[in-house]
Amino acid sequence: MTFKSGKFKDMLSGTREMTPEETAYVQGLVMQSYGRFVGIVATARKLDEQVLRKGVADGRILSGTDAFAAKLVDQLGYIEDAYKKARELGEVPDAEIVLFKRTMSFEKFFSIFGESRAAKIEIEMPWRKVALEPGRVYLLPAFYAP
Repeated sequence: MTFKSGKFKDMLSGTREMTPEETAYVQGLVMQSYGRFVGIVATARKLDEQVLRKGVADGRILSGTDAFAAKLVDQLGYIEDAYKKARELGEVPDAEIVLFKRTMSFEKFFSIFGESRAAKIEIEMPWRKVALEPGRVYLLPAFYAP
């Protein structure tokens, strides 16, 4: 049994099928977002919205060449070209590009295949001690954060 405060409160629950009314509601939200997005693209790119809707604005992935042909991008190039353009547009010709990379260690690589060996953290709650597990999200008041 499910207890809820409104008829749509559990509409995306994985424990049951959506009702036709819920499906229509979610589809309406999707279409609102889609309409807003296509409208913004049409205005910004000075393209006919109906042409977009009947053409490339159907959810497909476009190659750079196809996006250029559809007038959705101004030019094609490599990442270095994008850096140069960003410096130009930002009027900062000497701006430095900083690249942050996540490194992969053997421990991280092997943890993909099995249980993580990360240290466990325990928090003393007023009613009991709680062990926080690695890889899970916890919403706690700031004074409980380690």
